[in-house]
Amino acid sequence: MSTLFLPDVIYTDGAFRRGHGLAIDDDGAVIAVGPPEQARAAASAAGAVDEVRQARRLVIPGHVSAHSHCFQVLLRGRRPEPRDFPDWVERILYPVVCELDEASLRAGALLAFSEMARAGITTVGEFHYVHNAADGLAPGGDPNRNARIVIDAARAVGLRIALLRTCYDTVKRDGQRRFSETPGACARAVVDLAAAVRDERGVSVMPAPHSLHGASAAMIEAAIGAATELDTRFHIHLAEQPGDEAFAKERYGKTPLRALESLGGLGPRTVLIHGLYLHPDERRDLAVAGGGLVVNPTTNAHLGDGTTDLADVIRAGITLGLGTDADQAPSLFDEMRAVEYASRSAGTRMGVAEGESDATGRDGARWLLDAATAGGASALALPVGRLAVGERADFTVIDLDDLSLAPVGTAWADAADAEADPELDLAGSLLHAIRPTAVREVFVDGRPIVRDGEVLGVPRGKLIEELRNAKLVR
Repeated sequence: MSTLFLPDVIYTDGAFRRGHGLAIDDDGAVIAVGPPEQARAAASAAGAVDEVRQARRLVIPGHVSAHSHCFQVLLRGRRPEPRDFPDWVERILYPVVCELDEASLRAGALLAFSEMARAGITTVGEFHYVHNAADGLAPGGDPNRNARIVIDAARAVGLRIALLRTCYDTVKRDGQRRFSETPGACARAVVDLAAAVRDERGVSVMPAPHSLHGASAAMIEAAIGAATELDTRFHIHLAEQPGDEAFAKERYGKTPLRALESLGGLGPRTVLIHGLYLHPDERRDLAVAGGGLVVNPTTNAHLGDGTTDLADVIRAGITLGLGTDADQAPSLFDEMRAVEYASRSAGTRMGVAEGESDATGRDGARWLLDAATAGGASALALPVGRLAVGERADFTVIDLDDLSLAPVGTAWADAADAEADPELDLAGSLLHAIRPTAVREVFVDGRPIVRDGEVLGVPRGKLIEELRNAKLVR
């Protein structure tokens, strides 16, 4: 049976449209977006039609968090507050890594993914790197056992997941024994995991060489080789910290991007994570090469890393995605706001995305909304992030009468001519004002995973039980 959703407003093709329907086939693919009769005809051609009227609701594509470390949700609230990034790594991150057991890994994943779903995130790129047991060996001899735990948690919540299997071979601290593999073993594990999930709905795999400091040249080259074999993109942390350039120059004699380029790592498969300290010419070369960039402004602020030069990213023409990274409070509405506001503070001016994205034909708020959806989808090479024919039907239903959207949301719900009124800036309300209470339902493959704030696959009581049974929570 096909389904025809009839919201008051839908965001499609870079614009908010009133009086449009969204038709979905029984496999969860979008088969029409347009005037109700047109969408109804397409739905009828696909079989019997179930019509769902969504009065006073806005439907937007599901958000795509293109960079997450779900277990790090277990780090939040730990004291004493670290002084800087190295101190955070030593006193906060590695003690948790060393104690992380399977129950805690699962509970953390369920918690992070449930919070994502309630915030309107439908797809996560999970940068997973805790492969080994505390003794440094693959648990039960299976290098993908922990990855499977994370994948299963995402699917229990209902999220679509791209497992970004990290490639790491530096061992200078005890905690790093849990990450480290040889290049050959890691590349085999990536390819094996991809084969194992090939027929699983909503699951994909790609390699992720951790960083220039976490992965040797041989490991980075092995990861790039795995991406080529699998015909996927690869993700890598790059130019995140102020000291990363000095490190790259000491090891490779080049800046971080040029070092990656020398290893064959600059091209259309490349997705850089963070990239705070790229040079302007490097951003332009990344764009020309067809590479992508995923930024995580809330985590960058939390760790005192620095800020993204959003204006230069837009000028360079880079396809930008957003991530929730450490998952302190995962929400891409918050990440949209954070990257814009950090850029305003750094440049002591307003409307950074607005001023730089005029050439795209969209206002700044819509440019950022597209970064949170289609941009992240591009980074993960998935057919999501847009409500268009042939894409997967992953979307979020927003209450236009939620007080966080007042007065604009209510005006859009009431006024037939709201679409033509430039003062009723719905995109601006999503950027500057929306709160979690406005998210009413979330769908993946046309099926609900959240309704009225409740994650259907993992109810709150079940989640709390999982957390209580986790060593790192008790």
